[in-house]
Amino acid sequence: MIDLETLSSRHDALILSIGAVAFNEEEIFEPGFYAAISIDSQVEKYGRHISDDTVAWWGKQSPEARKVLTDKKAIELPKALKALSEYLRDVAEPKIWGYGRPSTT
Repeated sequence: MIDLETLSSRHDALILSIGAVAFNEEEIFEPGFYAAISIDSQVEKYGRHISDDTVAWWGKQSPEARKVLTDKKAIELPKALKALSEYLRDVAEPKIWGYGRPSTT
């Protein structure tokens, strides 16, 4: 399963973090994968979208949840995607599973 935390619900949303874990019907396989993504690099280099509504939603979340917004270990998006690819390469016969709402754009 792959989980993205973002600052928009659009297809070009700025990505705050990527988490992944391999599982089957009986168990979850550790270790999982997690990467916080640099906000500045996505705005400047890639023009990723930020939604005022989503930023307001994050403002209502717990301090623990909001830590992703200021994670000092955040890395640039290409590095995170390469690391995710390497994680998935080590999973036998990976199938991506996730849940989200459809984009309106």
